[in-house]
Amino acid sequence: MALTLSIDHRTLDGTTGAVFLTDLKTLLEQPMRIVVQLEALMTESVYHPATPEIGARRAQLAPAVNEAFENFSRAVFAEGALPEKTKQLIAVAVAHVTQCPYCIQGHTRLAQRKGNSPEEIMEAIWVAAEMRAGGAYAHSTLALHTMGETAPRG
Repeated sequence: MALTLSIDHRTLDGTTGAVFLTDLKTLLEQPMRIVVQLEALMTESVYHPATPEIGARRAQLAPAVNEAFENFSRAVFAEGALPEKTKQLIAVAVAHVTQCPYCIQGHTRLAQRKGNSPEEIMEAIWVAAEMRAGGAYAHSTLALHTMGETAPRG
């Protein structure tokens, strides 16, 4: 298959446009290259690993705030009216709603360490999913009011 493409220089810089079109042409003429490039992209993580060095640097850059946050975190997750096991289960659920991969991994490990089973953890994640979806469902009230669709039709 042969392909010819052109681009308006007013919408995209000539050099950038030429490189883009060359790459696009190659991918369209050789579709298996798309698969190879996707596989390469999928092996790379969007998130950098959290390392002890990163933690130390974070503490160096804002030591007082870092210490206050660590103290706050210890106080929040300490045994209280709720047992630590329950608090970690809540944290796993919230981590999925906030979509923080670091929190998901860390609190899942802690939830297991505190005695939560895989079934309990998964059930908590489903509760979080329902609550996230439920928020969208509940907020449909705003759209219905905006459209003037507040009463059932007959």
